[in-house]
Amino acid sequence: MIKTYQFDSTIREDGVIVLPKSMFPLQHHRVKVIVIDWQPSQDDPVAWLNEITQKYTAIMDEADLLLDEIYTQRERNHERSFVFD
Repeated sequence: MIKTYQFDSTIREDGVIVLPKSMFPLQHHRVKVIVIDWQPSQDDPVAWLNEITQKYTAIMDEADLLLDEIYTQRERNHERSFVFD
């Protein structure tokens, strides 16, 4: 039987993840850990915004990509599908 637990914790400086006391009976159990990092990838919000803006500008500079046309077509048929293959 598989049991699933969900909890929030902080990774300490020494790399230790503290488990809630209710999970202590799991000693010597084999577990799978999935880490979701809620921290933004960029510490400097201004640099992060600049990076996003540069990436958007690079997309807009592509000659064969007509975003206005793509969104106009979407408005007409109200159908969501893959834009890029």
